[in-house]
Amino acid sequence: MDIAAPSKCKECSRPLASPLLCQHCRRLVDVGATDHFALLGIDRDYDLSAEALSERFVSLSRQVHPDYFSERSGGQQRLAMRNSARLNQAYRTLRDPFTRAEYLLELVGGPCSAEDRSVPGNLLDEAMHLREQIEEAKSQADDATLADIRAELLARRAHTEDQIRALARRAAGANVSPDVLRDLRKQLNAFKYFANLLEQL
Repeated sequence: MDIAAPSKCKECSRPLASPLLCQHCRRLVDVGATDHFALLGIDRDYDLSAEALSERFVSLSRQVHPDYFSERSGGQQRLAMRNSARLNQAYRTLRDPFTRAEYLLELVGGPCSAEDRSVPGNLLDEAMHLREQIEEAKSQADDATLADIRAELLARRAHTEDQIRALARRAAGANVSPDVLRDLRKQLNAFKYFANLLEQL
């Protein structure tokens, strides 16, 4: 369970404008297990502006960079390093649509890929067949067939991305159903299959 960042500074008791740093006394805040969205001070949502997210990350990174706290107490120096690392992790996770969907699924209690490896329809059989086709086309240096397979995989991956987007939007909302979470897990698993097959081309 994620723990919300404090709303007031423990040092000067003033309200915190940033989840990482008191703007008044410049004291770093121990964010605990605050989720990535709260850490960056943004709403929990799948649809994020890459530009706005980057600007927010850069702004917060400057505020908590360990170099600015080299003259502070050891506790504040350690906290600067920890908060900076947490901020980097949050940004890396949320800037990529796939890992953002994975993270949203985790936040709302959906299954991880280790718990649920299911995929839509008969994708496992299809993936095995495609893998065999790729190996055969490679062995025969059949570039035309490889190009056709690549086009098919790119189209299937794009369709899967559309499904992930729609389901992740629903997962970010209130009162999400278990069916949505299961379907999102399946589509995320399918995306990995297509990505792995594309890597073989």
